[in-house]
Amino acid sequence: MAWAGGLASSDLQGVIAWYPEGGDVRVEKPATVCFAHLFNHQTHHRGQIHGMLTAAGARPEPTDLPILG
Repeated sequence: MAWAGGLASSDLQGVIAWYPEGGDVRVEKPATVCFAHLFNHQTHHRGQIHGMLTAAGARPEPTDLPILG
C-alpha cells in the first residue's frame, strides 16, 4: 500500500517492457495496463488462498482491503 500510495501520475505514463521467462521476444504494454493487472492479479490470488483455507476447514480472517487497512 505504501508503494501504491507513493505513485505519482507521471509513474503511470509510458510503457513497461520485458522479456518473458525463456522468451526472446520483447513485450511492451502501457504502464497503466501493467499496474491495473498487478492489482487485479493479487486480488485473484487472495481469493484463491481464501478458497483453499475454507476448503481445508479453516476460517480465514477477512481479506477485503477496506477491512484490513
